[in-house]
Amino acid sequence: MAVLAAEMNQQIVNAGFAVFWGLIGILLYAMGCLVAIKLWDKATHGIDEIKELKENNTSVAMIFSALILGMAYVLVNIMK
Repeated sequence: MAVLAAEMNQQIVNAGFAVFWGLIGILLYAMGCLVAIKLWDKATHGIDEIKELKENNTSVAMIFSALILGMAYVLVNIMK
């Protein structure tokens, strides 16, 4: 019985670590996306992307989504 309780406690601790590191990963990915968007904004200094997004410019939205998907692709390849 004591062994079963110890195993359950270890599983709870492992689940807690998984949730914690998952949240850390989500935060770091979000910060990376923000940095990439800011760098893209600096590289395209003649275009106000945020204004274009608010005006429903789909081409700018597609570029931003491609940028975010590219970051996800790089992240997946780093994790392999």
